[in-house]
Amino acid sequence: MMPRAVRPISFVAVLILTTGCSPGESDAGQFELEEGVKSVNGVQLHYKAIGSGEPVVVVHGGPGMEHSYLLPWMEALADQYKIILYDQRGTGRSSGQIDSSSINMDNFIADLDGLRESFGIERMNILAHSWGGLLAMTYAWRHPDRVRSLVLVSTVEPGKRYEAEMRRNQVERRTTHDSLVLDSLFRSEGMRNREPDAVNRMMWLSLRSTFGDTTLARQLTVDFQPQTARNLGEIAALLMGPLGAYDFWDRLSGIEAPTLVLHGDADPVPVAMARELAERIPNCRFVAIDGAGHFPFVEQPETLFDHVDEFLEAQSR
Repeated sequence: MMPRAVRPISFVAVLILTTGCSPGESDAGQFELEEGVKSVNGVQLHYKAIGSGEPVVVVHGGPGMEHSYLLPWMEALADQYKIILYDQRGTGRSSGQIDSSSINMDNFIADLDGLRESFGIERMNILAHSWGGLLAMTYAWRHPDRVRSLVLVSTVEPGKRYEAEMRRNQVERRTTHDSLVLDSLFRSEGMRNREPDAVNRMMWLSLRSTFGDTTLARQLTVDFQPQTARNLGEIAALLMGPLGAYDFWDRLSGIEAPTLVLHGDADPVPVAMARELAERIPNCRFVAIDGAGHFPFVEQPETLFDHVDEFLEAQSR
């Protein structure tokens, strides 16, 4: 089932301890497409903007992944909005040194803010998935005057209260077959050399168990750029190591923007976490997506995007 308008704590950390643009049409052939790079905060951020209208900046998961796995699903919003996706530094086609001076939360926040400025957006609508939710929430309480609305899809926790339950859920849901294949992959020469085919296979098998209906996992595209495959593990370690004690549950009250929390009730990240998150953000609505896991835009796209449409429309009134 494709998205209606067209006709993912860090999961990575848990799993693996030119300035021009070219207008045209998207892959679906329905929407305007602008693709290029923005010089931001000392790096070149690759971006893809689809559609027209009020901008919505989409923040991908990881850390260490890239925006590609979110497509074509996010095109479901492009009939009404300009969807801006980008590769975080060091991933996809974006530049960035892979060391602690470059890969840190302060720089990722500054990159997001620089992207906002480069598109001339005064106050952003942000839609974030998984690890991207942690980044987006941090940005929202640091810069409340720069966020118009916030949509958190299957976000990870801003702390450690539910981490043990999440890890247990992931392990219990993985089949014996997948565990054996993953173990073999981890020890393979392809993984040692960070070959894209091996890394993509490892990521897809790891993420399959996060689906409510694992048969739908085949619709998730994990086809990362060679740079992503090479840097994924190190980026996760560099970011999540210092963030081991990162806990800002008590800062959620500083998020002023209207917020929508969407969470699959079959997500390994406990739905109780998402409910508590929504309760702590002052102007927030929570929606559980029945039967969906960590990728509800793949499993229940119509339901998810109907809620997103309704929420974003309300903010424009």
